Amino acid sequence: SFPPLFPRVEVRRVLSTSSTRWGGVRMKRKKQELRAENPHLPVRQQEKSARSLALNQFDQYYAQFYGSRWNSIRLGLLSRSKYCAVVNNFAQPEATVKLLKSLGCFDVRDKFDAKNESRLS
Repeated sequence: SFPPLFPRVEVRRVLSTSSTRWGGVRMKRKKQELRAENPHLPVRQQEKSARSLALNQFDQYYAQFYGSRWNSIRLGLLSRSKYCAVVNNFAQPEATVKLLKSLGCFDVRDKFDAKNESRLS
């Protein structure tokens, strides 16, 4: 038999998570070194989301009208919704209030009065 023209070489394909395609530790170090060597190059910042852009627009526009009150208004708009019920005094208010309290509701006026009494005493 004749010797092979090319020596037999075993080829393996190794995938590394540190490759440039997968962006790993090596790539991060390489980018940091490039930034250290070239500080004049701009750093690409993450693009802002549509929500943050809208909030910035709201802040700029409504802060002019509401002034110092805007922060509390903004907090109220961004907070979780809370529900309330208004009892119709021309129907059966006592029965309605009793039913609502049995469902776990409370009277806001009672809480308000209790808080004001504690402040006055």
